[in-house]
Order: sequence, then C-alpha cells, then structure tokens
Amino acid sequence: DDMHRMHLMLLIVKYFCPVKCKLVSLGCYYISATQPLKIMLDDGWVLDRLRMIPDDVIELPSGSAGVTYSWLCWEEFSTKDWKLSDIEYSIEGNALQSGDVVIWEAQGPQCVKESQLPNLAKAGLLTPHMHGIDFRPPPRGTQHSADENICLHQEKKRLLSEVSDLTLQIECQAAEYEAQRQWLLAARMPRMTQYTELLVDALDKTSPKFSFFAKLLQKSCVKHRKQLRSSEWAEPPDFEVRTVQTVTNPRLLRLYNTKLEELEGLRRLTGCSPIEALNHLQLPIDDADVPLNELL
Repeated sequence: DDMHRMHLMLLIVKYFCPVKCKLVSLGCYYISATQPLKIMLDDGWVLDRLRMIPDDVIELPSGSAGVTYSWLCWEEFSTKDWKLSDIEYSIEGNALQSGDVVIWEAQGPQCVKESQLPNLAKAGLLTPHMHGIDFRPPPRGTQHSADENICLHQEKKRLLSEVSDLTLQIECQAAEYEAQRQWLLAARMPRMTQYTELLVDALDKTSPKFSFFAKLLQKSCVKHRKQLRSSEWAEPPDFEVRTVQTVTNPRLLRLYNTKLEELEGLRRLTGCSPIEALNHLQLPIDDADVPLNELL
C-alpha cells in the first residue's frame, strides 16, 4: 500500500558484459514511476553492484561513474525477446511495470561497438545453463542495503521506529507490572497463628520487597534548606539503601487487627474519607472491603 501511494516500482536488474558476453544479476531496485532509468547510474548503484562481482566473471567499465561510457538498457520479456529502453525516459515513459526485468550494458572503448545482446538472445545463448552465461548475484545480505535507494532506507527507518516504540511500550508495561507485584508483596500482612514468633529478618537485595522499600525511601527525598531559616535549597539527598529488615511482631499485629476491627465497626457504612496526599501509599482493597485508609 505504501509503495502504491508513493508510486514506487520494483525492477529486477541485470548486467550484460559485452567483453566476456556474460549476464549477471545485480539485485532489485525500487524506483519512482516518474524517475528516469538513468537514476540507477546517477546515484552510483549499478557500478556499486558491479564492484561486488568477482573480476573473473565480468570486466568492469572504467572511468568516473561510467561517464566515459554509453549505457544501454534492455527490457527482458523472455530469454529470446528483448526491447531497448530509453534511459532518459521515466519508468512510465518506457512502459515498465513493477517486477519487470531490465539489463544494463556499457558501451565503451574496450567493448564492441554494436551490442551482441540481441544476437546472443536470438541464437538462444542467453539461457542460464548455456555456455558463456553466468548468473551470479551479489553476496548474500547486501541486496538491499539502506543507502541503495530512499524507499528501502525510509522503510527501514519506519520499521526500526516501530520496533523501538514497541520495545519501549513493552518495557514500560513490564516495569508497571513489576511495580504492582512488588507493591502487593510489600502490602501483604504476615500470617497470624499461635506459632507466630517475634522475628527480625534482613531481606536479600535481589528480593522484590527490598527493591520496593528502597525505591519508596528514595522517592520520599525532597529538597531541603541548606541551613536553618536559609533561603537556599539543597538538592534531595541521594541515598544508597544497603539493608532492609522486616519485623514480625505478634503482639503488634494483634493490636493492629483489633483496632482495624473497631474502625470498621464505626465506619462500616461510609468508610473513611480518602487522604489525597497519601493516595500513592494506599493499600489495595477489594470492592467488598470498607475503605479505612490503610497506608503503607
């Protein structure tokens, strides 16, 4: 769809070496329908592709960007049917369609003056398996480099941008899910049984709860006055959290649950009004629970 909107066409490009009478594949080229065929010569694409082919296969045209050479371009209908195209005309002017095959040929001092391509074609010698014919594409992986033409470059940039956006989106979602998981683990109260004992335990630094409490402390840091009654404010302190300990105290847990039950009895119909400034510390509750402003 993008190619149709931009009026771009894909041409399969080959090159005929008049010195060694060999035909080689150069690859694919995206071109605007209004651009002349010689754009492949002007941007150096044809010669760049030819330089990738071993010297024993073809003889390269000399001169700066082929300026000293007269270039011919043939449209290939079949192995025996060819038509000479005008390289000054556009794709539309040459009646070319997307997917058509074109063959470039350089005519210069070391080349024969008259093209041998039609004669070889009529003689049936331009089939891939006959004598003197060598179909060798450029090295694999270089057929569509980013700088070959603007279509591929723009498409590559678009795809890379989409991948980058998706990667960022996935990373943000993963970070959000991890933060929610850490919050739920930190908000979970210890299980109270008759066997629960007083316990002070240091969390491992790789623990999600360690990460949660460390970030909670660091985010609570704000700017402060450099001195008492000073008008100058210092930047927030940069804390390094080295240890996080959890305390399980059965007596305090029982007192907490008793007070929680008392508050629920008093507020079971209306619940407690939310405290906006502390919403980020609000413990998650179910829809059936009475909101009692339990904060972490």
